[in-house]
Amino acid sequence: MTEHEIGIAELDHQHRQIKELLMQLKSSTDKGYGHAVGVILNEVEAHTRIHFAVEESLMRLLNYPGLEEHSAEHKKLSQHLQEFRRR
Repeated sequence: MTEHEIGIAELDHQHRQIKELLMQLKSSTDKGYGHAVGVILNEVEAHTRIHFAVEESLMRLLNYPGLEEHSAEHKKLSQHLQEFRRR
């Protein structure tokens, strides 16, 4: 397993999708592709919103002991995306 794999196929797939989008975002910003950056950032935001909701729902169902801390990390990452968009 890689760093972001947790052994749940759907969540692992979502992690890979988000990672790929983030790599595309970095590449586009490095090359100065302004329009592509906006399009990819929209995709990243949509995928992370869905992923965070699915993951947190599953954690609630399983009474995951670190749910509050993990949810706080999700919120922080979402804020970073919003801050990136503003810049």
